[in-house]
Amino acid sequence: MNKFKEMFDSQSKAVRIVSVLVAIVIVVAVFANRVPTNQAEVEETPNKEEKEVTETTDDKDKTDKDKAEKEEKEDDEEEEDLTWDDLKDKDRIVGKSDKDYKEVSESKASDVRNDSTGNWKKSKFAESVDIEEYLLSYEELHMEEGEIHFIINFNYNTTTVVNKMNGVLYVDIHEYEKKEEHEADKIGSGMLLKSYVIYPDGDIEELEDL
Repeated sequence: MNKFKEMFDSQSKAVRIVSVLVAIVIVVAVFANRVPTNQAEVEETPNKEEKEVTETTDDKDKTDKDKAEKEEKEDDEEEEDLTWDDLKDKDRIVGKSDKDYKEVSESKASDVRNDSTGNWKKSKFAESVDIEEYLLSYEELHMEEGEIHFIINFNYNTTTVVNKMNGVLYVDIHEYEKKEEHEADKIGSGMLLKSYVIYPDGDIEELEDL
């Protein structure tokens, strides 16, 4: 009887040990399965924050781009709205270039000797006229893009230098120097007398003395 009891106690003890081991195994397995989930959650948080930062940066960049495009469009519209009258100093408008140059001379402009640019031309006449009043007509008749013209009036002893930039004629009237028309390094070298800007509508604006 005692031997049977001892055997029963030994078996009960073994069962308890096995039960404890099984419980430990279950706990370990559950913990092991839980750890990657927590790591994934930890990893997901920075990615989510990084995504939010990226989205915020993208939104800011888009806003800045939209703002820049809007300002550029407004600047373009303002430039389109500008007229020649906006550029003029109306207090210095002294006349109108609206006369026909053919009334002064029908001769064509000729080359300037020893001009290295190939763009210098000269015209000559002897009339009592204010050349600035004829220059719009002269430009239409004789000037090509990029050319500089020297118009000599022997009656007034003046050499008028004319060039066109951005749709506007820039005019300098110099004293004529004897025989200057024969050499590129002398033509238009006399003392400056007057300077003008002539707009496409014919308005003549006298520039201030330098």
